[in-house]
Amino acid sequence: MSRERVGELLQELGAILLVPGLGFEPGVRPLVEPPDLQLALDEAIRKVCESPAEQLDIAYTGLFMHGYDHPTLHLEESVMRCGELRCAAVMADLHEIYLAADLEILAPYEADHLGAMTSLLGHLLHLMDERQGPVEPRLQEAASRLLADHLRPLLAHVSEQLEQRHAHPFYRRVVDLLGVTLHAAEGLLPALEPQRLGAREA
Repeated sequence: MSRERVGELLQELGAILLVPGLGFEPGVRPLVEPPDLQLALDEAIRKVCESPAEQLDIAYTGLFMHGYDHPTLHLEESVMRCGELRCAAVMADLHEIYLAADLEILAPYEADHLGAMTSLLGHLLHLMDERQGPVEPRLQEAASRLLADHLRPLLAHVSEQLEQRHAHPFYRRVVDLLGVTLHAAEGLLPALEPQRLGAREA
């Protein structure tokens, strides 16, 4: 399995979730093992590519920015977890993860966004792929924490809400594809038990 290719797909999906109206144009298809995961990924990519892509900017705005017919579905984790933007516990934990990637949170209002965190996980996989010798444990831990503690619970919430709202099929299928891609990423990372925010050792 290639960290580079999975990372590329994560970064593309992250951009779609951040930018209203952006479509899906997969580049190099990730090569994934075992075969059943490859089949699931191929099927998810096919469904996204076959989804109607017209008026995505309107659909995005009506879902994620200014809710139409339903309350806005926020893509920021802190809203789902704490009910408020830029929750201190969420942002403090993400700050540690960004530091592990030698990045600084310059736009706090986007740091806990599903698209931003998806792109960050792709970036962490790229860093692991580029480093010579063994992968730094801090990068592995940061990526595993990002996936288990932040991306997984937020993705589950967004996926459930999209189904309940009968949202635009493109975004439902993008979220399905992200779920399969995160499963592929999990195979590249050490297992890490999810921890409650604020309960980490100093």
